[in-house]
Amino acid sequence: MSVFPRSDRPRMVVLTHVVPLDHADNAGQVYVTAQMDHWSRDWDVRCLLIDGRSAQTERGRSHAPTTLITPSRRRRRRVLELIDSRMRWSPASPSRTLRHDILQDPAAIRELQSADAIVLQWEHVAALAPTMRRINATAQIVGVLHDVVSQSARRHLLAARTVREKVKHRGAEMVARWHERRLRRWHDRLIVLSAKDRSLLPRGTRERTGIVPAPATFTSRALRAPVPGRILLVLNWRPENLDALAWFCDEVWPHVGVPAADLEVHLIGKSLHGPVLERALRLGFVERGFVDDLSLEYSRAALVVVPLRLGAGVKFKTVEALAHGVPLITTTVGAEGIAPLVSDPQVTDDPREFARLVSRILRDPGTAEEHARALRERAREAHSVEAMARALDEIVFHRGAGE
Repeated sequence: MSVFPRSDRPRMVVLTHVVPLDHADNAGQVYVTAQMDHWSRDWDVRCLLIDGRSAQTERGRSHAPTTLITPSRRRRRRVLELIDSRMRWSPASPSRTLRHDILQDPAAIRELQSADAIVLQWEHVAALAPTMRRINATAQIVGVLHDVVSQSARRHLLAARTVREKVKHRGAEMVARWHERRLRRWHDRLIVLSAKDRSLLPRGTRERTGIVPAPATFTSRALRAPVPGRILLVLNWRPENLDALAWFCDEVWPHVGVPAADLEVHLIGKSLHGPVLERALRLGFVERGFVDDLSLEYSRAALVVVPLRLGAGVKFKTVEALAHGVPLITTTVGAEGIAPLVSDPQVTDDPREFARLVSRILRDPGTAEEHARALRERAREAHSVEAMARALDEIVFHRGAGE
């Protein structure tokens, strides 16, 4: 329960580059929207929106009052943009351009100065906490880390094949770890998606970090009308997803012992392109693009595969598959931070074992469906909207906890 009475609603400003709205097309946006919807029960929640694709196409459908940060027209901004473009190898670094835009925008300054709490979504935005303190010295500052960037950088480093790539990812890991050590100095609270993510943070930072699980909607009964042989991959243009699709095509697919004529592999996601997609299409995979209703796709899938090898954080696509009661095969990266999948036999990084599991599930769907139903019930305890709400109440509404 909030420590603030409803007659005295405190003001919360959420700094983010995605608009909170229904039917979001990416996992991060779903997470931000769920948080803001919950907080709005006790807080006057406002969105301070970073200019970008979401701002340009979705701002009119925002759940919350929204102020767009107006890009500065000063010449200095061009220099900062150039510096930021050269720092793209370091995802944890704060945007100098964004900091400049905020400090030059009177409307953004007013929103931040009026806030009782400032929530910074994603690690590179959380790195702007010192600027937030400069603008508002009394607000509670909460950083939401959708990923632990140092882990993602480490995985890219281990997968790198050239000296240049290794140097880049090693530098990104070092910068991310430096920022993760500094988080405790500037934030009253930090939020991560799993106990695994919290364990990766430095000591001192870890102690003021709470866990808010990735939420999924669990109906009373999963709607299932699977099409025999239909395999579902949910992915997009991000390098981690392209690597996953390439691995599935090249390392797993040749060993699947089911005739190709009996299989349908559907690729669901936005802005998928390039040589990897062309390779998948040559194998007969079906590119579906963005779909409005993923629930229908899950209901008709005989199997969902999550062949991720890179990245960090909790994979919403895995949680969603569990919530819909679909048989699932995933790598350890795809299963990370999701308690029901710990030691599950359908989690493997071996491509031949992955292929064997695909064949077994498609040939014995009854057993697979029963196993999926059991996983769904265990996932409900940790990843329901109610579980997320309880975690948010503990972290945000009780000031002083974990200090």
